[in-house]
Amino acid sequence: MNRGTVLAELRAAIQASLPSSGDQVGAVRVNGSWSTGDVHLPTSGNRSVRSFSDVDLVTANPIDASAAEAIRSRILDVASGRGVLLTGVSLRSQQDLSKLPHAATLPDNGYEWPQGATSQRAIVFWANVAALEAAITLRRHETVDRAVASSYIIGKFFFTLVRNAALSSGRVLFGYSELCDWADRRLRHLPLVAALEVKRGDRDSLSQREAEDLLSPSAVGRLASARVEVCSLAADVLRTRVTTLPLPVQRYVSQSAELAYSPATRRVVEREERKYRLAGGDCE
Repeated sequence: MNRGTVLAELRAAIQASLPSSGDQVGAVRVNGSWSTGDVHLPTSGNRSVRSFSDVDLVTANPIDASAAEAIRSRILDVASGRGVLLTGVSLRSQQDLSKLPHAATLPDNGYEWPQGATSQRAIVFWANVAALEAAITLRRHETVDRAVASSYIIGKFFFTLVRNAALSSGRVLFGYSELCDWADRRLRHLPLVAALEVKRGDRDSLSQREAEDLLSPSAVGRLASARVEVCSLAADVLRTRVTTLPLPVQRYVSQSAELAYSPATRRVVEREERKYRLAGGDCE
């Protein structure tokens, strides 16, 4: 069975397992990579495959811990029953989502991406969050080949930067194919197709040269004006390919806390800290 068929069937099964609008948490919808078909779902000769992509869910109403855990367990079981091992399941209420800069991807909420210095802060903030997510991925998949895991996080980090650079210029992009096309018009000769294939699991890893090109200061600088801070994070992500040491998580936590310019974005930092600890890391 090919990747597209597996993805379509699994996505339908996940959606069918979610609460309906009549439930106390309200309707729950699939968000992120699972909604656009950009899930990391590698082919494998083994009985099961491991996906680096979380299932991102948005609930109509705020949800308590017990209800969230019940939904997570249900989805993990659904995926496991179809031979897919998920990294995790993330739930966020529509109320929380609408307060984030990423809510600009929702066309009817009227959010305007900040301009000038605030826009630079937003790009750096989300770059820090992407670095935290990179550390979480590495912690969760310590038994996976280092080049495979780090190639995934390098591509994910780069595309996160692309999305936010596009938002800062007033463009809302849906899905990684659109991100790839938008970046290709500005950054010629970068291995964007390779990065997209790794993100989706169609290819195991990037070459060292491809990784360096994606996170080079010149490429990053042409995407984001806040290039010094972002390039510094990019260098740390790149070094995960040649070392077994975790990313300097405390650095990103402290920087993100300083850069967070609203209670909602501060909650992002707290959420990532919890995820990192659950993955076996230590932010202290």
